[in-house]
Amino acid sequence: MPSFFPKGLILLYSCHDKSKATEEALVSKEAEEDYHEILTRFAECLRLNRIDPPSVVITDREWALINALSKVFESTDRILCKWHTNRDVFACCLRVYPQVWSEEEQACVDVEAALKAFELYWKCIDSPTSEAFTESCHVLDEAFLRISAYLEKH
Repeated sequence: MPSFFPKGLILLYSCHDKSKATEEALVSKEAEEDYHEILTRFAECLRLNRIDPPSVVITDREWALINALSKVFESTDRILCKWHTNRDVFACCLRVYPQVWSEEEQACVDVEAALKAFELYWKCIDSPTSEAFTESCHVLDEAFLRISAYLEKH
């Protein structure tokens, strides 16, 4: 049984027409078992109210939560939060192209190259079609191989 103290907070909402099921939980540690129990309770709440499981869930890169989601909601797609992904990719861009000292980053950065790589990344994730996505990824691969490798790995 997880102990609920403020370390992490997860909010789960499922809407179906005018019905809404909500689960909110404070967790003391970000452990898969805790997330699994919370998600199992939420799934039961959905079932009792005859609400379909979520079709997609947005998370940060919290592996314990992602693993628990894949066990409780097996058919639910999981995507990473755009804000967290953008932050990680931009930080990578700044690390990969060091040249100018940045007080804010406390590191050397080539802001122009980092911004160009980030701009190409945005073109990929905002592609309207799978063909446009593939083409944008190809351009990113050719121009910024190290950034592309980072995205493949993470």
